[in-house]
Amino acid sequence: MDPHYAWNLNEEPMPRLEKVEEDQSWLDLLPAGSTVVSSSGHGASYWSRSARIDTRLPSGAEQVFFIKLTLSDIGLVMVRGEYEGMKALYAVSPDIIPEPMGFGTFTSDPNTHFFLCEFVDMKDELPDLVDFCKLVADHHHRSMAMSSNSMFGFPVTTCNGSTPQDCSWDESWEAFFTRSLQQKFRLLEEIHGPNEEIQELLPVLLDKVCPRLLRPLETEGRVIRPCLLHGDLWDGNVAVHADSDLPYLFDAAVSWGHNEFDLSTWRPARFRFGRAHVKEYFRHFPISPPEEDWDDRNLLYSLRADLDESLLFPLAKRFYELTIITLKELTEKFPQGYQGTSPPKPSTYKPVEHIPPPQNMIMDMNAISHIEEPKNSDVPTSEGRPEEEQPQKIGNNPWSSGEAVVPKESDAPKFAPAVGLGESAESPAQELLPSQ
Repeated sequence: MDPHYAWNLNEEPMPRLEKVEEDQSWLDLLPAGSTVVSSSGHGASYWSRSARIDTRLPSGAEQVFFIKLTLSDIGLVMVRGEYEGMKALYAVSPDIIPEPMGFGTFTSDPNTHFFLCEFVDMKDELPDLVDFCKLVADHHHRSMAMSSNSMFGFPVTTCNGSTPQDCSWDESWEAFFTRSLQQKFRLLEEIHGPNEEIQELLPVLLDKVCPRLLRPLETEGRVIRPCLLHGDLWDGNVAVHADSDLPYLFDAAVSWGHNEFDLSTWRPARFRFGRAHVKEYFRHFPISPPEEDWDDRNLLYSLRADLDESLLFPLAKRFYELTIITLKELTEKFPQGYQGTSPPKPSTYKPVEHIPPPQNMIMDMNAISHIEEPKNSDVPTSEGRPEEEQPQKIGNNPWSSGEAVVPKESDAPKFAPAVGLGESAESPAQELLPSQ
């Protein structure tokens, strides 16, 4: 069975743009005196359309920009979250992050919203493993140094695709991550309907598994320093700069969190980043103590990837099944929950803003409502995880020693990078932290 079966959606992204309509809203963000020479479609997804914009500066020099277009209320949430998130990432790591310019709503159409950045010419290929993992680890280290108030969250709602995520501030990682799972499972029930198995297992996950795996990170003298997460660091959101060959990261779902969360999409076999990347990353950033919990924490974090894809592709039932499989695996392993004596780190919940309910996800549902369920006899069921999705061990500690195997690139889907880049961020990443 193809380990990347989960991407066989039997569907194309939204129709590619021929050109982008000139609108004063985004024209005002271009350098003063610029003239638009041309625009053309450049990439697409299931919930947005994008274009390349070629301009000429007053000096006669050419400059190219990238614009992403979304629709409806959730579309505005998406572009605002992407702009604020990319601005924060760029402030920390400008060498590997597209430089954002702004976001807004078309003057001519209040239902159309945009995110604008400088265009970056990229090759659709995986970056060098060592370079990529070191750059991600370096980004995490630098952002930690800028996280002076030890809060997890983000000042605005950010999105994974068209799915909003709860970024409300909290000093407790256990409380923050548990609340994020609650929000995702709420949305899952709204879209898929009630499921008896999930309803039975979810309280065990939230009340037993999360304390067991997350509380030890913040008790008995241990501390997690928040770092600025990309939040959706799978291979489709990474490409290689056409000139420098450096990795470039885009399409982020940003928040301040535990650095290991960014490795959650390096576990499932359907992604091209795998255990070799995890092993290399930990050469530059040590595993958080208690180290023996790493693999189970990673499985818990990877549940978010299964949830996000279940929400984004509701008719692709295999994502829903993988969510239940992971949920069962975690709850069966830790039915007794946290056995220590330390109380949880106190929650300091500070809501960010209203998160649109799923019925407002008009664009997302319209874009994917006609996706057909694949005719695949190998679709997994909750009876057990397919062999290719089993956790892959390397020695006694699954990520610390032994030989590693990189998944075959030929088995993976090919997505054209839909990204591009302008002006430097005006405020440092510290300004995106909550006020003291």
